[in-house]
Amino acid sequence: MSPRSPVSPSPRPRIAVSPLRAATLACALWAGGVLLVTVLGLAFEVRQHGWPAIARPVELLAAAGFAIVSFGLRFLRWHLLARRLAPTLGLKPSFSIGTIGFALAMTPGRAGEALKLLLLRQHADVPVASSASVLFLEKVTEAAGFALLALGASLFLPWSEAVGGGVNLTIIVSALVALILATALRRWLAFLVSDVAARLGRRLPRLQRLLARPGLDKLWSDLLQGGERVLGWPGLLSALALSLAARLCDGLAIHAVADLYGVDLSLAEAWFIIGSSGFIGGVTMLPGGAGAVEATAIGLFLAFGSDPASAIASVLTSRILIFWVWVGLGLLLALRR
Repeated sequence: MSPRSPVSPSPRPRIAVSPLRAATLACALWAGGVLLVTVLGLAFEVRQHGWPAIARPVELLAAAGFAIVSFGLRFLRWHLLARRLAPTLGLKPSFSIGTIGFALAMTPGRAGEALKLLLLRQHADVPVASSASVLFLEKVTEAAGFALLALGASLFLPWSEAVGGGVNLTIIVSALVALILATALRRWLAFLVSDVAARLGRRLPRLQRLLARPGLDKLWSDLLQGGERVLGWPGLLSALALSLAARLCDGLAIHAVADLYGVDLSLAEAWFIIGSSGFIGGVTMLPGGAGAVEATAIGLFLAFGSDPASAIASVLTSRILIFWVWVGLGLLLALRR
């Protein structure tokens, strides 16, 4: 009787983890922890001070309405820009892709937001390099919208006279001129980059061989094609207008929430708060600006005469309506995929 041959152990099955799944799980853990702290902090403040208005959810309808309109305008910005590259993109898949991308901004450095470009490629066969111009213009106009809103609102604040309204007006005009020049000279800038790369390639043979690879040539072609379709006057003006309109609605939401907690906040102050805190949150590159946005907004509430408890409650409530509701929706849509 021959001895049995040793049975080799079967290889363990590999678990494939897609970038979307990994980013969604990371976002869900991070967002869940921050949201839990936010809700517990808000519940503690409400319980401690017994605000009667906030106990009735119907009192939040006005603020929630402004927050819904704000997110709708931001989705419309994404949809109009994406349709420049994918004309057949429907509203339903576009909303799913855009909302998932919004939620994945909760990743470190907000890198997960770029995954919506992969989803757009899967749905409409748009190269990621081409759609990168959509994400770029979204981020630029988002930052510009926050900055312009904060600077514009500061012109109507009492203390702006001491600082000098002319300085703020100069900054606003300079920012607009910079955007106009960047849009007008985009073709010249692309030509300049190509010319510099060609000159360097002639002097550096290794760089020339690298630039001559078909993959890089296709990547550069896709970048130019996407930029040509997206980074024009219609795309810039519509994206900037929608960014400003969305943040104006966010300011109205903050104003309505502050009124529930008894904070005497003017519209100019509310718009200054959303513009300043949003811009600082974006500059820090923290996931969703969590921490930086809240700290800036609470500090500005205190500077405008609010007591600490009302400031914290107002900021946490408005942050849930403006941001966390849509992060949760985006994560649910991502998990369904």
